[in-house]
Amino acid sequence: MVGGQAEITSPPDAAAIKASVGEMVAYDSLDPQDQFIPCTATALLSANQATVVSAAHCVGNVLGGGHVYAHLKFAPGHTGPTCQKLEQCGTNPFGVFQADPSDVTIEPDVANSQRLDWSFIRFGPESGRTVGQVVPGLAIDFNATDSAWTAIGYPSGDPVNVPGEYQLSYKTCSATSVTQNPSDPGPPGPRQLLMQQGCVGSGMTQGASGGPWLTATEAVGAVNKGYLASLGLLGTHLGNEAQAAFMASNQKTLVVAGHDPITVATTNTAGAKVAYTAPAAAEAGEGQLPVVCTPVSGSLFPIGSTSVTCSAVDSIGLQATSTFAVHVGLPTTVSVGSAPNAGVGVPGVVLTATISPSAATGSVYFFDGPNPIVGCSGGSVHSGSANCVTSFSTAGTHMISAYYSGDLRDVPSIGNLTLDVTASPRFYQIVLGYLIIFARYLHLFGL
Repeated sequence: MVGGQAEITSPPDAAAIKASVGEMVAYDSLDPQDQFIPCTATALLSANQATVVSAAHCVGNVLGGGHVYAHLKFAPGHTGPTCQKLEQCGTNPFGVFQADPSDVTIEPDVANSQRLDWSFIRFGPESGRTVGQVVPGLAIDFNATDSAWTAIGYPSGDPVNVPGEYQLSYKTCSATSVTQNPSDPGPPGPRQLLMQQGCVGSGMTQGASGGPWLTATEAVGAVNKGYLASLGLLGTHLGNEAQAAFMASNQKTLVVAGHDPITVATTNTAGAKVAYTAPAAAEAGEGQLPVVCTPVSGSLFPIGSTSVTCSAVDSIGLQATSTFAVHVGLPTTVSVGSAPNAGVGVPGVVLTATISPSAATGSVYFFDGPNPIVGCSGGSVHSGSANCVTSFSTAGTHMISAYYSGDLRDVPSIGNLTLDVTASPRFYQIVLGYLIIFARYLHLFGL
């Protein structure tokens, strides 16, 4: 071992590099309105066979002073569409590995030290094997003095006509770097690098962030920070601070994998018995370890949200845990209606989602096909219904859906409406639309 990572005898070949680089997503919730961050990350040669490097801004809104997102997933060698549930889209030849905020190492004050826009994430095992046991991994070269680099990323490509999915593609560019703003003393950390020439116009846009910059020996010496279309690709140099963080991340070897939240509908007001598969736990040198979860699988879970804690202990007494939520609620249905008859340019078309049971609370999100309807997302449910006012700019059949988010007692559900929008609305439709808007303003101001 050298500096906490495996010693290499020869550079990896192209297949090993492509297998070690993959797509990473970070998100807080599975609610379709919550955003997720698509990025690129790289499996490293490390003592714990679990450490991955990416950019700090890829793990949450940390550059803006925010937090690390609750869920992170990494799919080395991924191809095809990318979504929140990475295991359900595209092709993942080596599996999907999961982590949570406790597995992330970043510069604590990165919001004020943006030259330190890197992150090291220790991902849990998949089917009892760590990421380093299924892909070759790349070496890392701190304070690399190279000026010729090859950058790798998964930038955004063609749009996917599926809600919540992006088409990202593996791409590379090679160029000689210069120091960005060399006269600026700036915040702590090595100065950022800028690759021009071969990377100007390369399209290494959103999604490529966090991808590796490879040295002449195919080691990771920097990570993608951002793409400046007219200038090239901006990179974060991995210096002394990054090396210290990598060593700290490497010491965390026992990992209990994450588990997606579980939602169960029941008509029994006492709750429901919920069976689940405990997440795997593994540690380099010890392999797969037994996991104990509380409440146990098959327990009666009451109505509402219950946190399940899963833990494992290694041979020296080091303990690791992970948690996931089990939400048990009453079944719900959503019916969707509209008024008046919709026509192109008709104002005041009211979309209404009626939730059963009528005591349900929460929020409703309206979609026109795969696209959220502007101004119609997150409306609160009152007396069993939620509505919004909109208009349509195109004629034809519109597939309207309303997603009910659920609450502590009621589970989420979706309702659909096939709405025919006429090309030439009648005069009374337009007048009625304006009357609806006027009536809503009167109601808003209590008149």
